[in-house]
Amino acid sequence: MALSKQWTLERIEGILRNLSDQLAPNKIEPLDIIDYIHIAVTKTAERLGLSTLGDYTQATAVSVVTLAAASGIVLATSYSYTTKTVTKAAHGLSVGDTLIYWDDGGYYAIGYVATVPSSSTFTVSQNIGVTVTNFKYLKVTPHSTDTVDISGLGYGVDQIVKLSDSISGLCVPKPTDVLDDLTYPQKQGKIHYYRRGETLVLRKGSDVSAYGTLTLEYVRSPMKVTTSTDYLDIKDKYISLIIDVAKLLVYEAVNAQPPEQLSKSVEERIGAFAQENLKERVAINAGQLPG
Repeated sequence: MALSKQWTLERIEGILRNLSDQLAPNKIEPLDIIDYIHIAVTKTAERLGLSTLGDYTQATAVSVVTLAAASGIVLATSYSYTTKTVTKAAHGLSVGDTLIYWDDGGYYAIGYVATVPSSSTFTVSQNIGVTVTNFKYLKVTPHSTDTVDISGLGYGVDQIVKLSDSISGLCVPKPTDVLDDLTYPQKQGKIHYYRRGETLVLRKGSDVSAYGTLTLEYVRSPMKVTTSTDYLDIKDKYISLIIDVAKLLVYEAVNAQPPEQLSKSVEERIGAFAQENLKERVAINAGQLPG
């Protein structure tokens, strides 16, 4: 749900359209105006640190998909070194699986599964670099791969705040090389994870028998509104600033010099809001305000 309660896209579009018509009639397309508004919202939210105040923080339950570990040497149907695509029916692999792969001519590489377009194809992170006739691979980790697809979460996951499990508690974020390491010690009572693109790769410690309900808390990106009656995704207190930041983008687009007072006013208000928000963050961290 958008954060503004009063300001729709249409209201701000009209203001910017009047400005663009005064500066350079018919030079800026309507879709460009929408882009400038979204850029203004995104840039302002970032400069004011609004994500740290919880403005764009959401929590949602997520589901784990478990794919069984492969075993033994597998002969693929084909390999394209130009796209790093391997074809093998029912390969059973998932993003993050570590592989050793080679051909009969002595060329080999160590990498991981980068993408899985289908059940019969996957791409690898490292290229052998030559055309091969007998592409073979071996999954070198004995563990199954548990993944969470976060690509469908609304407006994108800009930053993960935390991942928690109803049984084992707070999950532990790890760098990629820790989970890919063959000596990774699964002796802890925690779930470990890392992010690879739009996928979370998870591994349970040996003391964790099963997943409970997983809840992901994340900071989303401000949503781009495209319908005239939609409200902007930023609080109303910042709208006048958003309008002026978007005005500066219009001036830049038509290669015109903005009024000095406009640029000065934008920077002054950003500084004032940033100070105000910093005090609020300190109060939240000190437990004086609800976070």
